[in-house]
Amino acid sequence: MGCRILLADQAHFMRRMLGQLLAQEGHEVVAEAADGREAVELYQRHSPDVVILDVCLPEVDGIAVTAALCSADPRARVIICTAVADPATLRRAVAAGARDFLVKPISRERLVTALRAVAAGGGVWSPPGRMRAAGGAAGGAAGGAAGR
Repeated sequence: MGCRILLADQAHFMRRMLGQLLAQEGHEVVAEAADGREAVELYQRHSPDVVILDVCLPEVDGIAVTAALCSADPRARVIICTAVADPATLRRAVAAGARDFLVKPISRERLVTALRAVAAGGGVWSPPGRMRAAGGAAGGAAGGAAGR
């Protein structure tokens, strides 16, 4: 059975491309947001299984959206999908509660693998790993995760 997904990216073409790929894999995009404020509202309205969002969103950036969702709902499962691949952004995303961090362009295989793991309650980082990454000590592991 597929996941119910909220996509948030300011680029319409990216939402469409991801949506088509996810549909081909048997998932349902229940909502799409073009900015961070809309992403938070749509999460509350649709309660998706997984959120896939970009860091660079108008109104409220993806890191702040991740933090808001994860603090309001500890079950929130967020995958960051962005072209911003620097270590500081990765650490901020993990500290905010992101379960995985995908660097654009991403392969179908990498997206499907991340989605499967995150939907099952896992992700690249366990809570202890998340603490290390947030503190900056996860350099090697986090760098490998981002580059997949």
